[in-house]
Amino acid sequence: MNVGAEIRIVFNLSLNKDQSWNATLDSPDQGAMVILLGEVSLTEDSIRIEAPVVNGEWHQAAMLQVPPRVIMQGMPGRPSTTC
Repeated sequence: MNVGAEIRIVFNLSLNKDQSWNATLDSPDQGAMVILLGEVSLTEDSIRIEAPVVNGEWHQAAMLQVPPRVIMQGMPGRPSTTC
């Protein structure tokens, strides 16, 4: 019996003029787009994104180093990366 389901999620990140990050979440399998997220913390090898809407957070460690000039951005459901 399969009690869990897999769904895709897309994090949309953009860098504000004040060098803070803005984050939203899309869940295309559920038809949910542009869900506002909380604080984004980016270090040399990890990222943490708060998700107050679900009383949680997402954390990814041991990433490849990302140059500070990289900005992840995209339209809801269509993420892209620019350097």
